[in-house]
Amino acid sequence: MRRALVKRKTRRRRSHTGWIILQDGYTRLECRVVDVSTDGAQITCSKADFLPNRFVLTYTLTASKRWTCEVVWRQGRTLGIKYTDAPKPSRHGAEANAAEIEPVA
Repeated sequence: MRRALVKRKTRRRRSHTGWIILQDGYTRLECRVVDVSTDGAQITCSKADFLPNRFVLTYTLTASKRWTCEVVWRQGRTLGIKYTDAPKPSRHGAEANAAEIEPVA
């Protein structure tokens, strides 16, 4: 059986800290952003086994943008995630940090 070819979006390598925000809105876990694209990212997290399949990701702790994400695949501490919506403003209304990393087209 032949596999259908799936064209992946261009990914940009990164090595920056990101933050996973759990459903309670207060629990934050640090992660490492490995690469990003317009529709998802690859991250690593020391607590990957305990992460739910849906969470919010931000690229800085005080970021003004947050992405709702869904886990597409898991391999040890590494996760492939897709953004399930457009970036949302932070509930805290913090201004964007100059070091904030935007997904790149």
